[in-house]
Amino acid sequence: MDALLDNPTMQRVAASLGVAGSVALAFFYVLVPALSVPAPAMYGFYAAWVALVVLSLRWWGRHPWRVFVVPVVGLVAVLVALWFGGEYLGWAP
Repeated sequence: MDALLDNPTMQRVAASLGVAGSVALAFFYVLVPALSVPAPAMYGFYAAWVALVVLSLRWWGRHPWRVFVVPVVGLVAVLVALWFGGEYLGWAP
């Protein structure tokens, strides 16, 4: 397993998938909240998505396995934020 994790090709593939996943999270950070989140709170979702993409791009060369995990953590975070907003702040569609 260590040989697979230390393989530069696998690291580059994992980092590329992580960056692509971070960009694909725009669906959950921009489009889904647009259906139910009020306008002032939308700016927070935009800023969080941009921060994830910038973080992924900065880590691309130095920490490829972290980049691979960023979309997973970002997806969980946005789903928790949308759930919390719908449950306690009245962001229901």
